[in-house]
Amino acid sequence: MFNGIKYIFSNKDTRTLIITHMVFDVAIASVGLFYESIMHIAGLSTAETTDALYMIPFVYSAVTLLSGFVADLIGRKKTVFIGSAMCVVCFVMFIVGLNKSFPPYLIGIFAGLYQSGYWIGRDYMNIMMTEKVPTEIRASVVGGEGLLVTAGMALGYILMIVGMQFVSVGTACLVIIVPCVSIAAVWLMLKVKETKGTELNEIKEK
Repeated sequence: MFNGIKYIFSNKDTRTLIITHMVFDVAIASVGLFYESIMHIAGLSTAETTDALYMIPFVYSAVTLLSGFVADLIGRKKTVFIGSAMCVVCFVMFIVGLNKSFPPYLIGIFAGLYQSGYWIGRDYMNIMMTEKVPTEIRASVVGGEGLLVTAGMALGYILMIVGMQFVSVGTACLVIIVPCVSIAAVWLMLKVKETKGTELNEIKEK
């Protein structure tokens, strides 16, 4: 694993990708843990919350299935960017929908879209890392990547704990998700090389 970490930081492209991934993962707690609490605080009844939650796995499944075809068609970078944009836009719409009393099923659709967009973006960052490293060290890099991104996750948890002391849960999530996901997606598009079509067995250590 530590050989994997050494390789990640010795290569400019993988170094940029891991830093991008760490910034992206600052939002992981905000995306994955508080959506039900946000709905409750917004005043949804138990029945309405259940209706909203009912939509999430169906939306998630459909978007995840579609993402594989999209990634092979237009590339990993664009897939991460689209997923990230969907996460940001649909989280904002999720909050707006709660404030404007949208129907619970529609709120659930927005929740499913922002969550699936985030996890698709994260999954394809992982895939890009595996497509940038030699076969001989790939498993070590995956392990090293998993260790490194915990720094971003830990920062995200700390920011949420602190943020909730001053603002609502929804607002705390909003001010973490929007900048972190947006910055990571734009930085990846500008600074990280595409990996679509990479011949994995031809990658050599640099």
